[in-house]
Amino acid sequence: MTSVAVTGWRRLGPAGLDRSRPHRTVVDGAAYAIVHLDGRWRVFSDDCPHRMARLSTGRIVEDRLECPYHGWRFDGSGRCTLVPSLGPNVAIPTRAATSQAGVAVERDGSLWAEFG
Repeated sequence: MTSVAVTGWRRLGPAGLDRSRPHRTVVDGAAYAIVHLDGRWRVFSDDCPHRMARLSTGRIVEDRLECPYHGWRFDGSGRCTLVPSLGPNVAIPTRAATSQAGVAVERDGSLWAEFG
């Protein structure tokens, strides 16, 4: 999906989402995965940088967002921390990171994120 330049605060959905799994939202035509990692709500582009699989259909494993396609895992900053096919002790390329759109907060019964 093509990214759209989004700026300012946007409502992502209702507060109280299930913290144990990713959620999908669309803001101004762009799809995002919302996940709770490291004690905070995070917002990422919904496309895995590897094969463009929807990260929102993945799962949370050991406080990381896991892509459903090949098991790549991303930390709260979007940095890729695991590429299973590389095996142990192999450096993960920086281009494997997903783009983080921002950090979200719960306010007034909704989940909000500032883009920009």
